[in-house]
Amino acid sequence: MTKLPTLNDSCNIQIISATALEDLPKESRVCQSPGTKKEQAGEALPEPGCGAGDLGGMGDEEVCRGPGFLKPGGLMLKRRGEEAVTGHLLALEDSGNTSAASVQEDHSKTKASSDFNSAKPLPVLDKERNIAFLLKELDSLRDLNKKLQDQLAAKERELENRLVDAELKETALEAKACEKAGERDEALLRARRLQQAATELENISPEEYDADLEDLLNRVNSADSAQDIERSGAVIIDRLQKAQERRRKITAEEMNAVIEERDAVLTRCKRLEQDLHQVREQSRPWANNSRHLTGENNEERARKEELDAVRKERDWAFDQNRKLEKEIHALRVYISQHQSLSQEAAVIEQFKGTSSSIPEAQHSETQASQAHLQNQQLLGQLQLLSSEYQSIQSQLQQSQDAEREAKDKVQK
Repeated sequence: MTKLPTLNDSCNIQIISATALEDLPKESRVCQSPGTKKEQAGEALPEPGCGAGDLGGMGDEEVCRGPGFLKPGGLMLKRRGEEAVTGHLLALEDSGNTSAASVQEDHSKTKASSDFNSAKPLPVLDKERNIAFLLKELDSLRDLNKKLQDQLAAKERELENRLVDAELKETALEAKACEKAGERDEALLRARRLQQAATELENISPEEYDADLEDLLNRVNSADSAQDIERSGAVIIDRLQKAQERRRKITAEEMNAVIEERDAVLTRCKRLEQDLHQVREQSRPWANNSRHLTGENNEERARKEELDAVRKERDWAFDQNRKLEKEIHALRVYISQHQSLSQEAAVIEQFKGTSSSIPEAQHSETQASQAHLQNQQLLGQLQLLSSEYQSIQSQLQQSQDAEREAKDKVQK
């Protein structure tokens, strides 16, 4: 008897598929949004960008996936459920054709349940890694922002410096323009004064100009009427006033010229003082260097003088040494000759002793004693010369040592 599948069997099949799904690891499940028909149908979803540009649109449940992303665990889940169902169906094939419809319904239910379980939303993976990556990108952007701000500040400083330089140049140009305008005004005033003086000289009539005060006074004295006296008096007064005005103008012009010369001299003095001050400041290191050089030159001169003196002493000592050596050599030759002569005289005296008389022997003795005294004197002179030679050698050594010390000082 074939046993028909019941509702309990279908429920057992569903429970087995659910338990198989729960036993699988969470990483093997499919990451997809619930309730979309395209994902259930197996269509590929577009891959969202996983970069730093999507910072504003990031949500708490945003996940980066590829097109139609399914991990192998989810596929295994699906396959295992299908294999369990197909195995159960194969075991029940012998039960009869009556259970085929119910088995197909159970298979469809298991498929739907597996699809429903796989369609459940899963937690977001690697949130912390994404956040760390985004924070690193934020730090890099901040560093770039700081660098750009520093560059902008440097450019602003350069612009400010250029503006300040331009303002200073403008002020200098304005000052020069003001000075030139003042000079121009002064030149115009002088020209006007000269023109006024020329016009005044032209207005004077030649007769009045030629007439002297004495002539005018004679006219006043010889005048017959009051009108002539008034005319001549008015002319005299005009002449006096004009003379006073001319004197005032001349004195004023002279004073102005003197004042201008004084101002020019003062400005020149100030400039010369500034130049002198600058020259002094510049010449201080030169003066110090020159003093140092003069001191060094004086020391070098003194050392050279000492060296020359030591060299002179050395040359004199060499000359004295040579002279003494020559004298010693001559004395040695003389002593050797004298000794040979004395020996010959002694031998001759010995041979002639038998034949010579007593006074001759006495005379020979006196000669021998004299020769002995001479030899002793010569020996004393030789000893003196040797002592002098030794003293000169010591002086020569001292002079050589002093020369070496002077050379060492000069080299230092």
